[in-house]
Amino acid sequence: MLKIGISGLSHLGIVTAIGLAEKGFPVVAWDPDLNLCRRLQKGDPIVSEPNLAKLLSKNQDKIHFTENPEDLRTPRIVYLTSDAPTNTQDHIEMAALNSIISSTVEAIDVKATLVLMCQVPPGFTRNIQHPKKQLFYQAETLVFGSALDRFLTPERFIVGCNDENSPVAKELGTILNTFKCPIFTMSYESAELAKIAINAFLTSQISATNLISSVCEKIDADWSKIAQILATDQRIGPHAYLKPGLGLSGGNLERDINVLQHLSSTYDLEDSLIDAWKKNSIRQKNWLIRQLEEHVFTKIEEPKIALLGLTYKENTHSIKNSPAIHLLSHIRSCKIAAHDPIARIGKLPFVENVSTPLKACHKSDVLIIATAWPEYRNLAIDKISEQMTGRLILDPMSVLKQQRPDLFGFHWIRLGSAAKLENQTCK
Repeated sequence: MLKIGISGLSHLGIVTAIGLAEKGFPVVAWDPDLNLCRRLQKGDPIVSEPNLAKLLSKNQDKIHFTENPEDLRTPRIVYLTSDAPTNTQDHIEMAALNSIISSTVEAIDVKATLVLMCQVPPGFTRNIQHPKKQLFYQAETLVFGSALDRFLTPERFIVGCNDENSPVAKELGTILNTFKCPIFTMSYESAELAKIAINAFLTSQISATNLISSVCEKIDADWSKIAQILATDQRIGPHAYLKPGLGLSGGNLERDINVLQHLSSTYDLEDSLIDAWKKNSIRQKNWLIRQLEEHVFTKIEEPKIALLGLTYKENTHSIKNSPAIHLLSHIRSCKIAAHDPIARIGKLPFVENVSTPLKACHKSDVLIIATAWPEYRNLAIDKISEQMTGRLILDPMSVLKQQRPDLFGFHWIRLGSAAKLENQTCK
């Protein structure tokens, strides 16, 4: 069986290593972080993904986690899966990735196939010092919270080659063909830009959804009804991003639109559309703050807030650019009881981490559901009502739509829907 090397145990690297082992391949997974390797060897998947711990346990004997780069010498194909971190402005910082690439290229056999899966700007792959016939870029479409499922059942593969007519290396073809899905080959630059193009189109959908849902809030229209119509339009479809949210978060979309804007600036192209996306995202991120200013801060001195959800989306541990973290960075004169199934907030004097949603609600003036975790959908509204002092629920993603808090006397405010009970006080 073909032995596969993994270089860089980021979120992508861990999922790739476990996913390939599940497909039956023996895997050598390297990272310079000794503690990380030891935790993985002991069965700790590090990152939160459905079924990841289960498949790591199942395939433990197929994966050798190592901090020694020399162990990458024997695999005939090596995937570069290190993360390309972003700074506070969501721009790529390449130093750590460049270090991993240098160590990898130095360690592997010159005849080995090297496949870059990291998030990089167009033109990056071509500059890696490895024989071009054995160098490929494979666009990853990792989605936090469903990464393992997407890895095991991909829609298609996007493979960048030295030129669009170059054949895919035998080792890479062997791996890709086990997934039984389309394989698109193109130049390095086309594949690198294809990854960015996907996220640009998703950002455009998100921005349009957020804009129109904001209009709904002002004219007493219902976005959920409009979304049903859009989902049945063949030019848009049921898989489009039709759920309004609190701005771009997680870091991946933000990173890629920044790369696209940099390219636009470099080549003197029109990029006002990207500025509009960013402006829309900032406005959405401030939605919770605007609601609190209108309905709470002007009426209650030092309110107590129940905050459910810290991660940027459900089924992940990541808090990168999350709505909750954005909110916490902009408010101070209050007391917050925060709950999340996975994440915890660091030391903030006005924030207390609590163990259950109901404990967060105890004597709170307002309930905020900032992440659509499945366990929040079935919260008992009558028990929440017993715990809370106030009658205001900010539920931007309509997590409680099956529970209908408004029928229990709550002022229930959501994205894409005109707020009801406007004259009702929060107390």
